[in-house]
Amino acid sequence: MGLGLIRVFLRTDKLAIDEIVSTLMASIEGARVTSEDWYADFRRAVERARENQQEAGSKVPRTNRLFDEVDSAEKSLGPRKELALPMIGGGCLKGYITRQVLSLTAEGELGQRETVTSMVSLLRSLGVVTKVEIFGPRPEKGSRPEKGQRKRR
Repeated sequence: MGLGLIRVFLRTDKLAIDEIVSTLMASIEGARVTSEDWYADFRRAVERARENQQEAGSKVPRTNRLFDEVDSAEKSLGPRKELALPMIGGGCLKGYITRQVLSLTAEGELGQRETVTSMVSLLRSLGVVTKVEIFGPRPEKGSRPEKGQRKRR
């Protein structure tokens, strides 16, 4: 069983998010930014959905509150970029980075530990890591968690 969620808590007083992302992109072959500005992309997607519902004659939900929550998150977390980082031997780590955290979910089994270890070592060398958390995937229904794996309720 492989990794599930990887969270690397960051201090961005030394390096800006763009510098951290540039270092990751240069150091991990095939790494890419899938969204430069998640907040703007989210707003556009919601607006498109509203327009489509309006054109179809459906009742259009109010989005002011949703946009207020997104604006609040953007103010407190700063920029948010979506990332895809290939793993050694196959699979991918997908997630996001803000000024507080790099949060990734593992998709696939091969090379997860090696990729995560290498990435965390790189971030530590930049002096931006304050804490690392790794959570295993949910065990199959009816199976027992592996030794050391958190049991989720």
